[in-house]
Amino acid sequence: MSRLSMATARWLVVSLAVLVSSVSAEQVPGGRPLAKDFGRSDEVIGRTDTLLSAARPAIRVGEAALGNMVCDGLRWFLSNSTSLRSDLCMINSGAIRANLAGDITPANVTAALPYGNYVVLLRVTGAQILAALENSVSSPNWTDPEGRFAQVSGIAFSYNASAPIGSRLLNVSLRTPSGPAPLDPCAPYALLTNDFMAGGGDGYSGLAAAARLLAAGPLVNASVVAYVAAHSPLAAGLDGRITACQAAGDAGCPAARDVPAAPEAAGDAGCPAARDVPAAPEVCPITRDTVIGRTDTLLSAARPAIRVGEVALGNMVCDGLRWFLSNSTSLRSDLCMINSGAIRGNLTGDITPANVTAALPYGNNIVLLRVTGAQVLAALENSVSSPNWTDPEGRFAQVSGIAFSYNASAPIGSRLLNVSLRTPSGPAPLDPCAPYALLTNDFMAGGGDGYSGLAAAARLLAAGPLVNASVVAYVAAHSPLAAGLDGRITACQAAGDAGCPAARDVPAAPEVCPITRDTVIGETAAQRPPPLMCDLRRPPGQ
Repeated sequence: MSRLSMATARWLVVSLAVLVSSVSAEQVPGGRPLAKDFGRSDEVIGRTDTLLSAARPAIRVGEAALGNMVCDGLRWFLSNSTSLRSDLCMINSGAIRANLAGDITPANVTAALPYGNYVVLLRVTGAQILAALENSVSSPNWTDPEGRFAQVSGIAFSYNASAPIGSRLLNVSLRTPSGPAPLDPCAPYALLTNDFMAGGGDGYSGLAAAARLLAAGPLVNASVVAYVAAHSPLAAGLDGRITACQAAGDAGCPAARDVPAAPEAAGDAGCPAARDVPAAPEVCPITRDTVIGRTDTLLSAARPAIRVGEVALGNMVCDGLRWFLSNSTSLRSDLCMINSGAIRGNLTGDITPANVTAALPYGNNIVLLRVTGAQVLAALENSVSSPNWTDPEGRFAQVSGIAFSYNASAPIGSRLLNVSLRTPSGPAPLDPCAPYALLTNDFMAGGGDGYSGLAAAARLLAAGPLVNASVVAYVAAHSPLAAGLDGRITACQAAGDAGCPAARDVPAAPEVCPITRDTVIGETAAQRPPPLMCDLRRPPGQ
């Protein structure tokens, strides 16, 4: 088994991040860019040569290498996939439930981080951080400590486990690139945490009212999967972030409590009022406007061209979706069909996530279907069934993994002239009875644009990542783009036209396909391939 390369992991991160930039809080109230089934895969993505333990009570009383890796990974994910930055991270140890050792798969990460929590970035004051850290060490019983104890990054603290609850912190300092720095109770900081803590869970009530810089980011376990893939073998260890003391003055502990007092109020008697800066938007515009790639040729969505034949932009979209699926999951597709009506804007020159979202604006997500060759033929006939070629409909499909020609002047329902699969070893015939994995969008998979035959197809991936997010990842990994035409679609006015078949040569779909030893005649939920990324929340489709 092979693991994802660093480049693949990097652009997986970019693709997930665009979910933040392309879907606003208004469109998805409380929604998650990724859902809890991301990590169900047995593909090895990395390894650790030392045990990263989630054993209790150790992870709930002090620094743990696994906790360090989780918090470091979440901060890395954020900074490498958006323009947002965090000053520190706090994750409740109760969210970490299993060890990581040896080879690591997404399934292992999901077992370690099983709750489907997602990343939240809060704007907090230093005083709120101090209160959160006091809550972290407020367990009334250190032999069976509570899950509120925080694993951290970007900050270091020591505490006296035997002191009264509410005054256990001994000292706190920020860990910055230039070294330790004092925590200012009045200063604003960007705290990365999970939605459970951000909502006040585990006693972190002071965080519930904090301003959200990122209200519903990607899943914690998805972020850590990407980090593991990009940083294998992991070098996580202990580096002095948390020091547990039994009394002030213990070896390695401060001689006395040295925690800055939190002022009671803003204004003259407390924090300077000027420090109360305006809230940052939930999505920073720079994220959408960051140049992620370029094309030296215009990739046009102009009508009617994109709705009557092959276009470079359509090729790139379908190729990009298939690349993303194969590089971010264990699933593979045989072909792709995307309705041209889903493609609405050109790409030219420098390309940003905002440009991709303008070209693919509908918030559709990837669906992978198991279809027969006969269903593929029916879908292609629907694709070329427009009654008016001067103003053709958006059902016309851009494709990958397949080639076809059609006679635009033939009767609807018999316009296909020929069809062949495009395989790594060359063209191959399409078998009406054989099963194929068709990548499409949820609009077409639901029967939209006349694709009613797809609505009943079995789902191999019911609701994958956003189409535009996947294309962002592809653009970033393949810049400058080399998209062009390569003979996927040939539009003819009659059979025998130059470059067109002399006669219709489309395999007839038998009424009943023969049953062989390899024919799938039924499936249980356990046999069905589990979706690796599913239940993406999105705005309504077109």
